[in-house]
Amino acid sequence: MQVNVSVQQRALRERFLSRLPQRLDSIRAHAARIETGDTAAAVELKRAAHSLVGAAGMYNLADMAECAARIEAWDDSPNDVQALLAAIDHLAVLIEQQRQSHAHQ
Repeated sequence: MQVNVSVQQRALRERFLSRLPQRLDSIRAHAARIETGDTAAAVELKRAAHSLVGAAGMYNLADMAECAARIEAWDDSPNDVQALLAAIDHLAVLIEQQRQSHAHQ
């Protein structure tokens, strides 16, 4: 039995989009831990962002991948946490825009 590849790709994209809120929650939770001084959370934050870079790129979501790459590239500086939080807020906007756009298709 052959399964239509485009149907599979659509299903995978829908699954990816449906899980974006959880990915964002994870990134935000790591950032909150960083704000409290938990330096180990930076590794986890960068891992989560890196995963999102690849997945968003695979689905041609260049803006989302670029924003996640900025989060991944954060320099671990406590003095630059505000820039990290701003990038995460921007990522949240991009995720919501993508989800709304997808909902209207």
